[in-house]
Amino acid sequence: MASGLDRCMYCEDSMGTDIDHFRPKHHYPEAAFDWSNYYLACSHCNSNQKRGEFPLLSGGIPGLIDPCVQDPFDHLDFSPSTGRYVERDELGRHTIRVFGLNRQVCVDGRRNAWVALEALVVLYQQAPQKRDQILHTIREYPFQGVRRHMAQLMQSSKRDLLLPATVVTAVSRHPELIR
Repeated sequence: MASGLDRCMYCEDSMGTDIDHFRPKHHYPEAAFDWSNYYLACSHCNSNQKRGEFPLLSGGIPGLIDPCVQDPFDHLDFSPSTGRYVERDELGRHTIRVFGLNRQVCVDGRRNAWVALEALVVLYQQAPQKRDQILHTIREYPFQGVRRHMAQLMQSSKRDLLLPATVVTAVSRHPELIR
């Protein structure tokens, strides 16, 4: 969830411009100066979406995905055709809602990132002289969760049904594209 060029750890779209206290300081004053509680976020996710919201599950367990501790894809599925995240569990549901992960700008961005990733993967195989540039672009493109989803699909028995043959061939020959 925290990849690319100084991207927000939550939405992966906007530049990270704010420091979010993952555990809000007004509920957890003891964590106010704890470095492990400071996360890079965009102002939209931090100030417009999350604010001080911090849902708890039964037993007082945090109800948001902690992207520094948990793998978001244990709790979220991605739909390339819609660009939306779909919750796998309650943690995913709260995270999508609190950070507004399915707001239109993110949905459009992830859908565009999927199309761009498919095209760049194929181009990587076809243009050996540009591989360094293409790989650099792929690794710094917004919405790195999209690349992560493609990596998961490549390991799936359904990859040939869900990915174009040109993408499967290119990634099979060049696994560095999705690492």
